[in-house]
Amino acid sequence: MDNFMDDDEEEILTDNDLIEMDENELIYDSQASSSEELNHMDAKSEISETEDQFELTPEHSRLLQLFSLTDHVNGLLSKTGSGDLATFLHNHWKIYAPICFNASDIPKRNMIETDSDNILLRPLEIYLSNSLDSDKYFNELKELEDPPTVCGRVFKSGEPSYFCRECGTDPTCVLCSICFRHSKHRYHKYVMMTSGGGGYCDCGDPEAWKSDPCCELHMPKTINQPLDEDTPQNYYSKLPNDLVERAKQLFSYLLEFVFEVISTNKEELPENLRPRNADDDYVTMLYNDEIHSYEQVVTTLKKVISSDERKAFDYAKIVDKEGRSAIKRSKKSVCDEIKQNIEKTMSGPNSKPLDTKVFHHSLVAHQYFAEKILVWLQKICGFSKGLKNILCEVGTFDDSNNQKIIEKLMINDSVYWKSARTILHQFYISMFFMDSYWKKKFSILFIKNYKIIWNSHVKNPDDTASLTDLTSKYLIEKYNIIQTIMDTMVEHSTTNQQGKLSFPRSRYRSGSEFKRAQSMLFDLKYCLTSAPKIWNDDLRNNYLNGFKSFVDFLKKMHNQFTAKNNTFINK
Repeated sequence: MDNFMDDDEEEILTDNDLIEMDENELIYDSQASSSEELNHMDAKSEISETEDQFELTPEHSRLLQLFSLTDHVNGLLSKTGSGDLATFLHNHWKIYAPICFNASDIPKRNMIETDSDNILLRPLEIYLSNSLDSDKYFNELKELEDPPTVCGRVFKSGEPSYFCRECGTDPTCVLCSICFRHSKHRYHKYVMMTSGGGGYCDCGDPEAWKSDPCCELHMPKTINQPLDEDTPQNYYSKLPNDLVERAKQLFSYLLEFVFEVISTNKEELPENLRPRNADDDYVTMLYNDEIHSYEQVVTTLKKVISSDERKAFDYAKIVDKEGRSAIKRSKKSVCDEIKQNIEKTMSGPNSKPLDTKVFHHSLVAHQYFAEKILVWLQKICGFSKGLKNILCEVGTFDDSNNQKIIEKLMINDSVYWKSARTILHQFYISMFFMDSYWKKKFSILFIKNYKIIWNSHVKNPDDTASLTDLTSKYLIEKYNIIQTIMDTMVEHSTTNQQGKLSFPRSRYRSGSEFKRAQSMLFDLKYCLTSAPKIWNDDLRNNYLNGFKSFVDFLKKMHNQFTAKNNTFINK
């Protein structure tokens, strides 16, 4: 699935053609700075060879030397099956995560990693495999797997993708260049596009194609190998029982940890992760927004933190790319003062301050570690579909509050910064969307929380929410999604005294909340892209319910901007 361009911009292309797309708009308004200015500032942003070098404290260096991989793994294995595993992990992480991940206010070295793979992630691999040679163990596990029948390659920004006009179910169904070259679709009428990033290759998904869903690389090798399983049967048949037990326990703790540290709005870590003797070590973080230009950010930072133009611009670029940047690491009083000064500098009747927050350094370190865990989970589950199914199963278990961990992550999506949100969305794709059963489970959770998710999205210019990767026809039949979309759209529409829609103007770039809410119409378009071949009563009734909600929405637009002619009588 991929979002790329409007229908009126599509054209039939040959292999030598490529649609040129505009570059992605900068989070800070790129129109505020000319291309010459940006190039000039970018040239000045090269790191000087004499820039300050980061050094660990003597205490941190001593702790790194004391770390024993064997002793730590033996301790982990001794906690298997007990409730003490989480405590053991937390005690280790609260010591070593702030050492392995150091937030730095040096531009382009905003997060400095020190042996994090060996101290934090390697023990988890050895624990899962119960072997010091974990690489060999997981490779042997992968050899037991059937060849994959789905691709699932996540597109990078600017990467080419291909849509078959003859076989694609809808325009979001695309192939990566490798699958396209090995598919029958290369002989059909097709469109080559440039991906905006974030979508994925639909090769192997029978819902995405009217015919030839698999390329030669992902064709089932045996008659008994299913194209895409509909039920989670025999998940663990190729996995040892002890591995299943360890994976369930570990994956559950890791997902809870990720949610706990990236979803918090507090300055400090939760009690169970907080160091005993926490230092007065805080970080002032600058977050992106839709309001300020590069020039405003640079000017403010030069004034408040006495930064030169090059350094201030580097901070802005990090915020643009990652969603946030550490601009000062010091005592809490110093970090709070910088935050207050930034708010005062940008205050005024027609201005809003830059979005800055102050966190304890250990919290920031754990948040970067959480990002690392999400990437690591994708790597480990790539060795075995059984492990992937264990993770999906754990993620959709109900906790004591009858909520699922994936559901909680989904609802809090607007809280996350850009890089965390991007990694989390890639995690959803690689874990849930490559299997029809789990894709359907994820779709149900998304629709159950559709209004909540969109309530957050319309207030967050960086957040994205879309149905285009999910199973729309099932959602129409079972969960009345068309009516849900229209009702949510109406909730975010403003009406005037006559009951007609009004379109408020915004002085900020990216427009108003209502403008972002219009993206829900793309979800509606996706649901209506192709008519069902088989109808039943539930599907028919829910289509009618959705149509009635759509007509009600159109009524609010009828005579919205009535033009009346003035009639003059000549005497």
